Amino acid sequence: MKFGVMADPTKEIISEIKRIGEMGFDFVEITFEPPKHMANDIIAKRSEILKMLEDYNMFAVGHLGWWANFGEAYPAVRDAWIYEMKKVLEVGSYIGIAKQNLHSYSVGLESRKPDTKKVLLNRWVESLNELTKEAKRYDIKLMIENGDSSWISDKESLNYLFKKVKDLRFHLDAGHAMLNGEGMDGVKELFFAFKNRLEHIHIHDNRGMYDDHLPLGVAKLDYAWLAQMLKKIKYNKTITFEIFTKDDDLVKLSLEKFKRCI
Repeated sequence: MKFGVMADPTKEIISEIKRIGEMGFDFVEITFEPPKHMANDIIAKRSEILKMLEDYNMFAVGHLGWWANFGEAYPAVRDAWIYEMKKVLEVGSYIGIAKQNLHSYSVGLESRKPDTKKVLLNRWVESLNELTKEAKRYDIKLMIENGDSSWISDKESLNYLFKKVKDLRFHLDAGHAMLNGEGMDGVKELFFAFKNRLEHIHIHDNRGMYDDHLPLGVAKLDYAWLAQMLKKIKYNKTITFEIFTKDDDLVKLSLEKFKRCI
């Protein structure tokens, strides 16, 4: 397995890569979001980024802002998000990114009404088929990250997308899967349903109600169970410790705790 940390988009990217490299992680997850990590910001520092990654023997994974809505009902707005995503894929290829995520975010009445949800999902299918084709041009794996249950992150909806978009991969966010009262049952359901599509993982703790992004072991995530399941399926891909704290020692401690369970 390879372990990484998400770069803070409010801070300059070179200093973030250095910070994560000094902690001894294998990769940095670049968010491609404002205020400082937009695609134009990243391409402007391409040479510095590549050198810094080489100096620390690291690589990069791509991450798009959670509010990008590829199931948007207004065509012009959805086209704009697709345009931005294509730009991110191109820029990501210039710094060696081999996998790029997007979120299962959606908003509007359709996502909450069973009789109209299929219309929403079909827009997602259309967008994802276009984007996976574009990602393939750059030899990048496109993956979808589950959000909380207010998004289209239930097993049935995700399964519909995977059946219609053959090259789409799964990005399991363990913290998100616990929300809205799901707890570890939510993590287990998505893990077992899509383990064969599993490409990337976000790990962080919470109390089951809010997306707290806490260090491991302080709330309700059974990270030891997840570690053992990943070992059982011989998972050898990437895991990002998406822990929001000013104390990097807590991030390193979370990594140590997780490694002890493998």
